[in-house]
Amino acid sequence: MRTRYCMYLRKSRADIEAENKGETETLARHEKILTELAQKMNVTIARIYREVVSGETIAARPQVQKLLAEVEQGVWSGVFVMEIERLARGDTIDQGIVAQAFKASGTKIITPLKTYDPNDEFDEEYFEFGLFMSRREYKAINRRIQRGRIASAKEGKAVVSTPPYGYDKVKIVGGKGFTLVPNESEAKTVRLIYALYTEGLGMTRIAEKLDELQMKPRKGGRWSRATINDILKNPVYTGKIRWAYRTEKKFRENGCVRRKRVKNQNCILAKGLHPAIISQEIFDEAQRIRAANTASRTKKDLSLKNPLSGIVFCKNCGAVMRRLGANKHTAYDILYCPSKNCATVSAPLLIVEKKITSALEKLFCGAALQTEPENLQENALQLKKQVVEQLRSELNKCEKQLQTTYELVESGVYTKEEFLRRKEALAERKKILYQAMETEEQELKNLDSCRRGPIQAGMFEHYGSLSAEEKNRILKCIIAKVEYQKHKPGRKGAKANDNFELSIYIKVNPAHLKN
Repeated sequence: MRTRYCMYLRKSRADIEAENKGETETLARHEKILTELAQKMNVTIARIYREVVSGETIAARPQVQKLLAEVEQGVWSGVFVMEIERLARGDTIDQGIVAQAFKASGTKIITPLKTYDPNDEFDEEYFEFGLFMSRREYKAINRRIQRGRIASAKEGKAVVSTPPYGYDKVKIVGGKGFTLVPNESEAKTVRLIYALYTEGLGMTRIAEKLDELQMKPRKGGRWSRATINDILKNPVYTGKIRWAYRTEKKFRENGCVRRKRVKNQNCILAKGLHPAIISQEIFDEAQRIRAANTASRTKKDLSLKNPLSGIVFCKNCGAVMRRLGANKHTAYDILYCPSKNCATVSAPLLIVEKKITSALEKLFCGAALQTEPENLQENALQLKKQVVEQLRSELNKCEKQLQTTYELVESGVYTKEEFLRRKEALAERKKILYQAMETEEQELKNLDSCRRGPIQAGMFEHYGSLSAEEKNRILKCIIAKVEYQKHKPGRKGAKANDNFELSIYIKVNPAHLKN
């Protein structure tokens, strides 16, 4: 006769909420109660199953799957559990699986209040009724929690467990719920991300730039394009609360319940209680760029092929023009508008580039050219100043951390080995930050001199021998943007046809040029 017993421990939603309020760890408390019960019954617990996930279905709970497999095989005489509801709170299919496993093997369920014998008719009915009621209770609790979260979101409160990058989560003073307050160090990085993106830098390039500047994300060591994209599309930075942006859709696959997260077109978007980090105008501009998918991207293993990347804009829709490489239809690169419904006609990239450089060469000889508005002239310079300021802030933080390290070793908190290890890491970070700041400050000087001029004539003498990336860097130093307009396609085979119009806005004041 079997005399082996096991224990199954699982946290409920109420247990997790109680722990958040400061109560003791649930599983340890339950284990103590059930161990004392086993000692009173003079039985030994041979194995303990601890379920650390809060899954609704059996498929989401690996420990209960192992337990049921052994119960079906008749391994255990009885299972100690705090309540029968801990075994199954899923749908009727899951409840039936649990009930059938215990009934077929005759395994008892032992709780502090009652021992259930599946071979006893009354215990079987009580067991099935308990599972049914636990399911109803679960649904009622879930509805109540969701109603509370929806109401809080509509009131502008923070209902997320983890605050978004750039904010800290704090308790509302004199009221219920939580709100967000800017984390100034992270908020500066968020502002920089939006500034770089609206200036024409792509998401991948922004991620690489932040890594170069030693600005760490909250999780993980490096920035990714996906993280930058999430920040750029989140309206929380404009002082809004978005809730239920993605919802779970359940479906059955191979007899198991699966979940898939899908976008919710009817999500809640309410004015938040927290202050904005980004203005609505900047956010809207970022969304316009994202919608047009205009960011100029370069794969890490490929060099830049488009010398006009991030420079030429479609005058019709405002999208950044893209390069399409030579293929079986055209034997040369073309510049085209990526907007789906835009009527702008493409043109050979080489012809557009030649027309731009010819206009600049004429300008150097004294020809008049349309100048950009004064506020656009300062954009690149102000952006670079912002990067330098952020680096300087990171350096000051590093200095303070180094000073704290000295204080901790003096007070005995750090051992000598820990101190040396920490000091070496901080010194290395400080060195990298210094190098990055020197590079950025030099680029700032170059931008300033480029803005204030003069620019010498003849600087395009060796332009043709430069790489696309070097050409792009030179053009961006001079040009704020170029607006491209073309409504009629050229004759077939007429590659050199320049039947398009360009409006060139420059960063350099023609009055500063030397002939």
